[in-house]
Amino acid sequence: MGYSSAPAFVDLDKDGDLDLLSGEYYGNFHYFENTGSSSAPAFSATQTNPFGLVDVGYSSAPAFGDLDNDGDLDLLSGEYYGNFRYFENNSSPSIFLA
Repeated sequence: MGYSSAPAFVDLDKDGDLDLLSGEYYGNFHYFENTGSSSAPAFSATQTNPFGLVDVGYSSAPAFGDLDNDGDLDLLSGEYYGNFRYFENNSSPSIFLA
């Protein structure tokens, strides 16, 4: 995936297993869907910038949580220069990737 990879495991597609989203040096996110199960994970080929976010900062490092307390996961990303970027999830709590 490249230099300064920063993985985060989260159930992005709401199917009960953990998927992988990783930041990298050039500010992209790479998404790997877990096509296996929680006990036997298998990850699909990468999808770059699955949320349409381009260049969120060098050495992007994603983290997820319900930051606005509305029942869905929001994305917070740190980057090389110490900045944070907050991306509010405005979709249904049952669907993260649209």
